[in-house]
Amino acid sequence: TVETMCYGMKSRARRKDGEREEEKDKRYTDHAEWTVVVRLFEGFLEAAPQLCFQLYITFKEKPDDDVGAGTLRGVTILSSWASLAVTAVKFHQADMGEVSTGNKKHKISCKLVYFFWRVCETGGRVLCIALFASTLENWVFGIVGFHFVLMLVWFVWIDSDDGAAGTAVFGVLFGYIMVFYIPFHPRPSRYLYLVYYALFYTENFLMLAFWAVMTSDRDAWFYIPAIVTVIVLFLLHIITQLFYYKWVHPKAGDIEWCMKCDRETVLQSLKNVDF
Repeated sequence: TVETMCYGMKSRARRKDGEREEEKDKRYTDHAEWTVVVRLFEGFLEAAPQLCFQLYITFKEKPDDDVGAGTLRGVTILSSWASLAVTAVKFHQADMGEVSTGNKKHKISCKLVYFFWRVCETGGRVLCIALFASTLENWVFGIVGFHFVLMLVWFVWIDSDDGAAGTAVFGVLFGYIMVFYIPFHPRPSRYLYLVYYALFYTENFLMLAFWAVMTSDRDAWFYIPAIVTVIVLFLLHIITQLFYYKWVHPKAGDIEWCMKCDRETVLQSLKNVDF
């Protein structure tokens, strides 16, 4: 944006009032990071509900499309799905330092593996939400709302010590995004990931189980494929995430796979989050 460019140019010039260049750099960095956050929110605000609604209509109404209409519907769904993953990849690039510090771009292999990781994560999530909503209707807002509130409470808990979560608006934005995936990379990360994904997949499989038992579409063409797809995406997500941290992460060689499980280490993982 023009405003961002202005901050960048001002950070290279001296001002008569004696403002230090580090402060100007920080202003530019903060603005750039917020720009990335807003773009992440905009991407998920547009693509995630659209994808959920498209799948919901497919499962609820079971439209009798011809080949052309069915193909168009499939392409639209895949496009929204890919858009979520691409948005996550762009935020990941900034989170790893491309916006803030000007580090070199990630290798293509790193981006591709990370993209596939997020494809599996978001795909299974929206599929479970759409399936659940197609049978239990408004109850889906209870599941999503419960998850959102927990994420918001987590932000407040972090902010109670050192203000790491920032403003309440910041917490609301990421609370919504974390309904679909976790965008942060804490140091260390495994305990936060374990807690988040335990909740995430418990919700997913509960939604899938309720739908599978209560739906009247057991004879529909998508009944078995939907269940299999959710399970396969879950397995691929875990495998891809492990592969990413083991072989293609920019600092894969420095990652400790065997860590202490004491209270201090776990709390550090849950609270030491890069925003």
